Amino acid sequence: MENYDKKIRSLYQQFKGNNLSLLDHFYAANVRFRDPIESLTGLEDLKRYYAKAYEHVKTIEFEFSNIFNQGLEYSASWRMDLTVDGLNSGKPYQVYGTSVLRFNGQGLIEEHRDYLDLGEMVYERIPIQGYVISKIKQRLRM
Repeated sequence: MENYDKKIRSLYQQFKGNNLSLLDHFYAANVRFRDPIESLTGLEDLKRYYAKAYEHVKTIEFEFSNIFNQGLEYSASWRMDLTVDGLNSGKPYQVYGTSVLRFNGQGLIEEHRDYLDLGEMVYERIPIQGYVISKIKQRLRM
């Protein structure tokens, strides 16, 4: 059985949102995708989603801490370093998450689920809303 660690790292290192055709080499045509924002089926819908999601991303890099597998299912823990217009005053920031990927017999991803804190990624990075969320967190701490 092939080990897909390198394939996963390669996908995350190469894909920057402006090279959607790269996804043809990694995902099955009927891929099922889910993250905190979207749930969809099909490679073409995934490409449209990524095109929109990366629209304001200036820089993005992934660093993996662990990749585990059981058969054709992989769990990859990562840190995403990104800069996005309109979030965090345009300054770089980090988000931590995990992707669960299931490969098919042809070595393509047939299921992709991302787990991450959407508040950490977006809501806390919006100027006024971020301030309010930080105050709420301060009040909830012991």
